[in-house]
Amino acid sequence: LVEKTVVLCDHDAENFRKKRARNVTAIYNFSSIGEENEPSECREKVILAVGRHAHQKGFDMLLKAWAKVDAGDWKLRIVGDGALYEENVSLAEELGVSEKVIFAGSTSDIVEEYRKASCFVLSSRYEGLVMVLIEARMMGLTCVSFDCPTGPREIIRDGVDGFLVEPEDIEGLAKQMSEVIRMGNL
Repeated sequence: LVEKTVVLCDHDAENFRKKRARNVTAIYNFSSIGEENEPSECREKVILAVGRHAHQKGFDMLLKAWAKVDAGDWKLRIVGDGALYEENVSLAEELGVSEKVIFAGSTSDIVEEYRKASCFVLSSRYEGLVMVLIEARMMGLTCVSFDCPTGPREIIRDGVDGFLVEPEDIEGLAKQMSEVIRMGNL
């Protein structure tokens, strides 16, 4: 007998309730990243993505979108390691954007990565409650995200404090990143 079901976001809680689970509570991921750290000054011409190089994270879609962006002197910085790292590096080369993409491995100083960026992008196919999106907002970055199941909508109010793009809409993601670059052309 289960006394309580704890999930990471309201969307998941609703799904459990539809399946007649009783006593369901959402307890969000917690981060203290912004408490003692100065936020980004948003002066660097860098759009940041963070995560494992795995199918879930959608870096393949991000790179395809980036290839459609008139980035000028902006760079896309992808921080993380994983099984698809080399495949994503090769894709950037195939798309002709390798000079505009920085592939950085995992880091123990993620705060510095947020501070060196002006925008954060999430290209995931699905998520839980997205810690990197929460951290990016806490560090003052404009956020652009696919409205994938199940977390971004609970973190970003579209057009208010970030931008949501239809899931897996590469054209839409490219358009929104282009708009952020246009608005913040430093």
